[in-house]
Amino acid sequence: MIIRWLAFFILGTASTLLTWLLAPIVALFYYKEPRKDVVKRFNKEVKIFDREYIVKWLNWFSTHDNATDEYFWGWYEGDWLDTKLFGKPAGHWTIAEYDDSWLMRYWARVRWMWRNPAYKFCHDVLGFQREDGCLERVSTWRGFEIKTWTNPNGAKAFLVVGGLGFKPFDNMRFGWKANKTFSKLMLADRIISFREKK
Repeated sequence: MIIRWLAFFILGTASTLLTWLLAPIVALFYYKEPRKDVVKRFNKEVKIFDREYIVKWLNWFSTHDNATDEYFWGWYEGDWLDTKLFGKPAGHWTIAEYDDSWLMRYWARVRWMWRNPAYKFCHDVLGFQREDGCLERVSTWRGFEIKTWTNPNGAKAFLVVGGLGFKPFDNMRFGWKANKTFSKLMLADRIISFREKK
């Protein structure tokens, strides 16, 4: 289990670095598709409208569970990537400004991939499939929470969450993590945290 995670950690790190490098190019290849979602920019109302996604043959660089324009619609103001590229942070862009500016929409796609690099690859390829009857255990050790999963076929996964109490090792999460209601656990590889806690 540990050796498998270490091998996947190397692949996950490589996919992250590749995404950070290629996101400005990958973001050029997108399509629109209707999506029903709770939208923060609309006061968390449920809306159905066209959202932007990376084309299928490149979508390993994006997220498996969200549209690639989520950086704008999810209102990630204050995030470490929230720069004043257009005179004000993305949290202060209006919907009209965003809709009228191809560059703003492009930049939102790039920043989403930089914020959540290669999530689809880390979920679909490097993830752990929880089977029916999977046994889950939770324990603690020196301030760390440790979860383990064991499938009926004997396959195992783990998740360690916690910190050492000082930056950048104060927000660690490594192993495989549960993501919303998905039956597949996604590779988690946060050893060093560059994000501010909120």
